[in-house]
Amino acid sequence: NKVICFTGTFAPRRQAAQRALQAGAQQVVENMTRKKVHVLVAGPSAGIMLQRAREWQLEIWTEEEFTQVVAHHEEQEEAKQRRRRRAVAPEANSLVDKLLCF
Repeated sequence: NKVICFTGTFAPRRQAAQRALQAGAQQVVENMTRKKVHVLVAGPSAGIMLQRAREWQLEIWTEEEFTQVVAHHEEQEEAKQRRRRRAVAPEANSLVDKLLCF
């Protein structure tokens, strides 16, 4: 779990924050402090926040990298859901078979 801060111009900034939280981010913050933020997602026109992140040696992602990380997490979650459905399916199928044979 990481605390993420967005800076610069993003197309759908609120949607990006929502996706970050859904992907397991601990928190999304608007103001960056050295002790609190783990990742700065820097879009175009990032400015002073990007400069501070570099000085503080924080992890910096581009908007594209952020999108890739979230997409990867979403794929993993979908795979987990498919495995769960498969694990339940044999029991459901045997119950249906029993009902059809009755």
